[in-house]
Amino acid sequence: MMGPFEEHLRDAIRINQERRPRYSALTGGRSVPVSDILIQSEQLSVPFARITDLCSIPFRKKGIRIVELEFISMDRIPPFSERLPFSPPSLNSFVEKRSGRLIFELCKRAFCGGWIEVSDRLRTELKQLDEVPGFHLMLKHILESMLRISVLAPIHKRKCVEMGLWLSTTPLSGYLFISHLLAIPFATWLDRKTAPLLAEGVPILYQDVPAIPESEEGYS
Repeated sequence: MMGPFEEHLRDAIRINQERRPRYSALTGGRSVPVSDILIQSEQLSVPFARITDLCSIPFRKKGIRIVELEFISMDRIPPFSERLPFSPPSLNSFVEKRSGRLIFELCKRAFCGGWIEVSDRLRTELKQLDEVPGFHLMLKHILESMLRISVLAPIHKRKCVEMGLWLSTTPLSGYLFISHLLAIPFATWLDRKTAPLLAEGVPILYQDVPAIPESEEGYS
């Protein structure tokens, strides 16, 4: 049976493969490299997703929903549209993010302050990204996912303690966090490639990833 992380990736692969020719038609083929590298990155991640899903099974059997809650269903993405639902941002307003600095700051917060400080830093960065809507969509997706991981991690851990489990979810939460951290350079690269298309009003990425709330109602 497929686990939640692998299911999330396979749904994303299917949707991006379906939308690839539609974006290509809108852009005269200029979107194809973006679609291809996105699909390939998801395909390469499938083996790691399987391992992650396997590691989560002992916890999920106990009702600790680690990995299951970290990944939002692709059913929540918007239907395909040929245009952004707002005026396209000017390409002149696009400023590429410095991934190295962001990674360093998040690592520093993680080692010195723990999950609460990581969450605060991620909220600040996401607020800054929202100041120029329409750009940095993959980075925003990665950071929203990291924020959800950082918010859920102490909840999972507390549930383990309350149940008296000798296993802890902390290593798995840490692995999820680090795997997303390592994806930041890819996200900033992909955002640079998609910026000219978004500036033309092509909604690539905008409508291809689900919005990720930072917490899960009823799970605390």
